[in-house]
Amino acid sequence: MYKYFRKMFISKSTFIMNLSLQMCQKQTQQIKQIQKQTLQILQSLKQTMTIRQYQKQEDFIKSLVNYVNEKNSWVKFDKDGFNFTYGLVPSSLAKPISKDYGPAFAHCFFNGRDCLFEWRKVAIAKGQWVIFLVEDKIPLELRDHLALHERWEELSLWNHYFASQLEFGYARKMKKIKNYMNRIDENHPSKFVDLQEKILFPIIPEELMVYLIQQGYDPQKEQELETANEIIEENPLTNDVTRKINEYTRDTDIFCKNINDCIPKLQKDLSEILSEKTVSESKTKKVAECINREIRDVFKNLRIKNFSALSKPKIYQSLQSLEDVAFQDIRKHLKSIITLEPNTFKLIQKAKSGTSIVNIEYSVEEQARMNKK
Repeated sequence: MYKYFRKMFISKSTFIMNLSLQMCQKQTQQIKQIQKQTLQILQSLKQTMTIRQYQKQEDFIKSLVNYVNEKNSWVKFDKDGFNFTYGLVPSSLAKPISKDYGPAFAHCFFNGRDCLFEWRKVAIAKGQWVIFLVEDKIPLELRDHLALHERWEELSLWNHYFASQLEFGYARKMKKIKNYMNRIDENHPSKFVDLQEKILFPIIPEELMVYLIQQGYDPQKEQELETANEIIEENPLTNDVTRKINEYTRDTDIFCKNINDCIPKLQKDLSEILSEKTVSESKTKKVAECINREIRDVFKNLRIKNFSALSKPKIYQSLQSLEDVAFQDIRKHLKSIITLEPNTFKLIQKAKSGTSIVNIEYSVEEQARMNKK
């Protein structure tokens, strides 16, 4: 009888232990899943603008509007089939936004409800746009072109590539293409890579345009959009511009290839570091040093004249692939969160100058141990 009850007790205890173990494993899997989702959210937040950030930017734009009103520095543009106004602001005032968006930028005040209940393009078409130029950062001969670029983004509902193609078409129409091309090559060379992007016409589908007009869309804008389309059709890109496009596109492809080629070695080196039996924060530092070193080596071997002319979307995609593939083991073995510098051109500048391109977020435990040392 004793043996019978003892066997039952052991069986029950084993069952409970197995059940507890399964529950712990399930909880561990859930925790890992939550950590993975949290990491994805953190990485996403670094690439996108939150509502709070957008509201903060909107408050800043309103302060620029007040400045232009006080200084009466609105400029009327009414020629070549386009009619709009833009505000002139000094770089000292515009720096918080111009450092990321350049010396010409636009903002759309739109109703958030329109984004919830209608298409985003409808919301920005119905919104109120303001355009600004940083007057002490733009040569006088480029002012019209950059102001028109922002106007064309408004007309095309934020199609940057359409606006860039139109810039060059307009310069050719005005018989200033050679001078304009040289100025762009000197100040904003990445525009040449923008010209490689294919544009689907019509920019605003006919059905959407009909709906927008029913919603009170300004017919003047519809007429200006037709004028813009005509400029592109009648003034195609010149051979000199095409050569520049090919040159900078080739440089972008070389850069992306070198980044992709370094992934296997980086993955192997990181795997060796992560297999070491050391405390996690020590591993984190070694991992960061390894990433910094190997990506900086990529830059040392590149023979590219102008890094600012590289295609930002393509470089970002390449770096994202590196992060997704080579960082997989990091996410499994380290408590810290390690990510690359999210701003592509800041990353390039840091890598070239030898400073760290890695952002580290230590866990609470690691931070506590480091503080004790």
